[in-house]
Amino acid sequence: MTTPDGPRVKLLELPLLDLGGSTVDLAPILALALLFIVALYGFLYGKKKSRWRFVVQAISLFIFVFAAHQTMCVLRSWIYGFQAIGKNDTVAFALLHIAVALIFMALIGGAIFCGWICPVGALQEWLGWLSRKTKTKLGQKLAFYLDLLLSVLALGVMVYLTWYYAPANFFFSENISILFTLIGLIGLPFILFAPLLQKKLRYFRYLSLFGRIFIVLIGIYTTNPGCTIYETEIDYSAAISFFGVIVATLVLSRAYCRFICPFGASFGLLSEVALIKIKPHSTPCTKDCGRCKETCPVGALKAGEMEHSACIRCGRCIEHCHASIHFDLAGEDQ
Repeated sequence: MTTPDGPRVKLLELPLLDLGGSTVDLAPILALALLFIVALYGFLYGKKKSRWRFVVQAISLFIFVFAAHQTMCVLRSWIYGFQAIGKNDTVAFALLHIAVALIFMALIGGAIFCGWICPVGALQEWLGWLSRKTKTKLGQKLAFYLDLLLSVLALGVMVYLTWYYAPANFFFSENISILFTLIGLIGLPFILFAPLLQKKLRYFRYLSLFGRIFIVLIGIYTTNPGCTIYETEIDYSAAISFFGVIVATLVLSRAYCRFICPFGASFGLLSEVALIKIKPHSTPCTKDCGRCKETCPVGALKAGEMEHSACIRCGRCIEHCHASIHFDLAGEDQ
């Protein structure tokens, strides 16, 4: 079967700000820098952080999904970028500059990219909000069965599409993104029956990260669901796995971010040493108000304790649970 790879239309099909006549577009990195500055200001000083965040997410979605032709599908770029240093510095810059910028952002604000800028995260969060509103009307029992049905159907559809559109050769390498998403979907029904598994299953995203790094190091092509909306061409593996991401977030808010996303895993590791962190309220938590579960979109805040590696710095707990921002200059919680 011919794979459904093909071009997609963006407003800027050519570089807006090219580098020395090359195809490297400087517009995305400048947009990313400005969004980071606005996000950081809104996170630190914004009185209505949710409104600041929505505006930043909407602008980011427009720029990186509908406008700029080269954006943030950088997962497989870094190793080739290092190889190009000294040989072709323009190519090295093209492959590394976004990744370096994301690492810099994470060292300052942890996973603030995930919570404020990432279009994939924004789409998940908005769809998750609609899903929760719908399931509230259905009631707890019907919502549970709906989630279970969605999980099983999504798994079946992804398996079928993977088989139907799979290339004749290089099945494994072309389907890395799908395989990781499939494994994540398999875990969803278990979470529905045993919610306490969420914290343990969160470690799977580190396997996703280091597994992909290993795959890239040995020279195997890989992709990720975000490439479906970031790039000017759609590859079937990214598109099918993106379908899985969308269905998963209808079952559990930001499911991909929590359990599969390699970027989320890397930002989570850097969050432990990030300059800016969120600290729960100094007053002992009563542990019975239930705000933690309703407030944090990724389950990082529970019973007055913050899991920094899971926190996406969205700021919702600051508005609803009286958490506060603190600067961890010594690398240790103050």
